[in-house]
Amino acid sequence: MPCLIDASSAVSSPPSNRSTIEVGSTRISLSHPLITVMKEFFENVFRYPRYLISFSLGILYSAVEPLVPLLQRPITAVALVGTAVAGFLFLTFTLRAMLGLG
Repeated sequence: MPCLIDASSAVSSPPSNRSTIEVGSTRISLSHPLITVMKEFFENVFRYPRYLISFSLGILYSAVEPLVPLLQRPITAVALVGTAVAGFLFLTFTLRAMLGLG
């Protein structure tokens, strides 16, 4: 049975160097200033999680560094751990009471 569809005309590969996109009946150039600004905007937005992580780790390091010498003696280590547990419990009970969680 002969082939009725020419495979070379049925499947067309997309152009490799697209300089415009078509939205509805409007053609938009990829070198349009708005497209360039939006690319820069999203590149900037994607940098924020990395900034948040490094900022948070810096704060944590600055808070823990002065406490490390206190962990070398058993008495101050017990006091420090007790203070941390008491602070955590205080925060937990306060938030549960404020939020009405029982």
